[in-house]
Amino acid sequence: MPSLEHHFSVVIVAGGLGTRFSSVENKTTKLLYGLPVLEYSLQAFQSCPYVTDIILVGEAKVITKELSTRYSKLTGVRAGGKTRTESVWNGLQAIDSSAQYVFIHDAARPLLEVSFINRMAEQILLQNHLTGLFPVLPLYDALKNLDRDYFPVTYEGQPLYRTQTPQLFQWSALKSAFMENVSLQPFRDEIQMIQHFRKESQFLAIPGSYHLEKITTLQEWHLIEKLVPTESCIGIGYDFHYFLTGRDLVLGGITIPGYEGLEGDSDGDVYIHSVLEALLGALTLGDMGSFFGVGTPEVMNKKSTTFLQQLCENEHFKNVHIKHIDTTIVCKKPVLKSWIPAMKKNISQHLSISENQINIKSTTDKGMDAAGEGKGIRCITVVLLDIIRRSYAG
Repeated sequence: MPSLEHHFSVVIVAGGLGTRFSSVENKTTKLLYGLPVLEYSLQAFQSCPYVTDIILVGEAKVITKELSTRYSKLTGVRAGGKTRTESVWNGLQAIDSSAQYVFIHDAARPLLEVSFINRMAEQILLQNHLTGLFPVLPLYDALKNLDRDYFPVTYEGQPLYRTQTPQLFQWSALKSAFMENVSLQPFRDEIQMIQHFRKESQFLAIPGSYHLEKITTLQEWHLIEKLVPTESCIGIGYDFHYFLTGRDLVLGGITIPGYEGLEGDSDGDVYIHSVLEALLGALTLGDMGSFFGVGTPEVMNKKSTTFLQQLCENEHFKNVHIKHIDTTIVCKKPVLKSWIPAMKKNISQHLSISENQINIKSTTDKGMDAAGEGKGIRCITVVLLDIIRRSYAG
């Protein structure tokens, strides 16, 4: 393993305009399973014990200040340039003065794992004659030149490879090349630039990974979504409350006028309670009583939406992606059809999911049991979750 005495700095480039991806969204700040794309790379490098400092290069208006509070190794944020070469140079000027090696990584390649970073660090220390190393994938498809319409020309030369990031460099060699490139002439990557100014440089190509695919268009986005390691979990929630005179009726955080409310320590919102029970069940976190408490000041007369917020902010929920919520509400009164849209909208906002991911049905249960007889309201909820298994989450 590399010694902790060696200083590895990181420049994460998130400064591209991404016009091929979307004219209205920045691909590096778009949420991928609830986490901005650029934070996947931040998490990976933050979790690597050999990285001393990280510089993020990107648009200041889309990079939030609180990132540095979550990532202690993020020591600077620099503005992106007009070209990749300019952006990288902006970032390099802010790295730690003790840096010996520098990783340069595209934020648009979010599925980088700590183990991959470690292997690269080990390799450059074992072969210290190297100027740098970089991951590659072979091109197996037949390659065509389409300069002339209707007359494709087949490439028949030596095998070609796709380069990926992160790329790792001796800082002295990288800095020397930039010093010679005083006009910041643009290059496709830093390997090409170093080779242009230092022809004796030696680079090692290592096997890349399809998990290091770069998000360029929506096609790659959908591919990356499928490559994120997830575990699907199902939870079932059940709750019943009797009507109680003198309380407002609250369902889904919406007050429904003209009806008695429901008993309970909180506001008696039986619908939200069933959703909470289902979420807790899917996460194997027990039930509402064990998780939030029973009869305590923290729960008495509180809005049930407060408990939703607490669960969403809990450590166990940070890698959770809600796929679908389906609920059946059993009651003789009130008739809920006109209130269901407002309930769905309110819950979707509290859980930060689409209303299309929420389904609410109501039935009288043909007069059976206490709910069907009009003595209270029963809710049964099923939720489907994806739990993101990030190898570097911690």
